[in-house]
Amino acid sequence: FEQATDPRAPHFAAQPLGAPPPAAPAAGGPPLPEHATVAMGHLHQTVLELPSSVATPGAADPDAFADSERAALARHLNWALASDEHASASLPIDPSCSAFFGAVANGIVLSKYALRVDSTALDERALNLPGERGQLLGREDMLQNQSLCLNAATAIGCGVPGLTPQQMVDAPPSGQQRALQLVWNMVRSALLNPIQASKNPEIHGMLLAGEDPASLARYRPEKVLQRWVNHHI
Repeated sequence: FEQATDPRAPHFAAQPLGAPPPAAPAAGGPPLPEHATVAMGHLHQTVLELPSSVATPGAADPDAFADSERAALARHLNWALASDEHASASLPIDPSCSAFFGAVANGIVLSKYALRVDSTALDERALNLPGERGQLLGREDMLQNQSLCLNAATAIGCGVPGLTPQQMVDAPPSGQQRALQLVWNMVRSALLNPIQASKNPEIHGMLLAGEDPASLARYRPEKVLQRWVNHHI
């Protein structure tokens, strides 16, 4: 295993889904910022429950997602958007059944989640929202929301080839796996993108002897996490 030379390398522990970060740093050095600590908990219960074959955005393998994997994505969306005043009307999603597709059909839930990945991904003011009296959105409104969401997902590198607004609204069997792929792409980006040396200087504490800091800055988030695990082993 790789062993870093600096004992001050970032140290953080996995937390249950939705749990707050620990109150005090764990022994061995300062923790990463809060979003990285929370990400470890979600990686444990969300990312690690999903097959490695779908980790590449756009893969859209029709056999990729099992019911348990869909449930993991549902639990994460329930946690991530619980306090959103507009998305919460469609939550919580029952992780034990296919209600997932009905909950995301109106385009609000995933559009709001896209904003968690990148706050500039879309203009929230363009979303069609239910009326003050709780009127349901019409089909055209939902299709417009889904178009906005899919365009935003593509812009932030989470798009899925062949996925259409109609498939997101109607959830035909032929489109369900692509829809899940879209959600996984966004969840992966939301959890892993912040874990980069350029955003968290503490990660440089895991440099190997004689290693150029610039090389660590080029690592993908998965590689940074692998380095962290090896460091603490």
